[in-house]
Amino acid sequence: MRNLWLTSCLIALTTTVATSSIANARDKGPHSAGLSGATVAVLPFEPAPGQPETGPAAQRLAAKMLAKEDGARVLEETPVVTYLRDHRMPSAETDREALDAMVRDLNVDLVVWGTVNQFTSYKSDKPGSETPPFVQLTVYAARPGQPVTTYASAQRSTNVPPTVFSSAPSFEKLAAPLMKEAIQKIR
Repeated sequence: MRNLWLTSCLIALTTTVATSSIANARDKGPHSAGLSGATVAVLPFEPAPGQPETGPAAQRLAAKMLAKEDGARVLEETPVVTYLRDHRMPSAETDREALDAMVRDLNVDLVVWGTVNQFTSYKSDKPGSETPPFVQLTVYAARPGQPVTTYASAQRSTNVPPTVFSSAPSFEKLAAPLMKEAIQKIR
């Protein structure tokens, strides 16, 4: 009788743990399981030509998306800046030796960086000559022990604001859905 009771308790406990694990995975969303709890270093993003503010804005967006959407622990900016000051930034996404050293030295699970390839804000010199805003960016990721760097590119153009009184969309507003899309691809 006692063995039957112990067996029943074990089955109940196993079922509870399994159900809890499934519920937790479902609550975190379909894409967050890959980076949930991972420590990530977000390196500076190269800005779009002639738009120096786009690099830091893209870096902030990436850090925010990784922390908020994926549940990753994003390394504070100071250790990253210190590391980059003392070491060379990998010259290319194929420079595995430098990337592996960075991952190891920063003690992170993932290093993310990127480029804002192009940003054109809304322009209108006269009625009928409007240029719609456009963003194109590339996000790279390197993991320890992974022989290749993962990357994703995304671009977006929006419609011209309907009236002269409408404000042009900001870089952040245009780039946010692109950053989310790119981060989902690099998981």
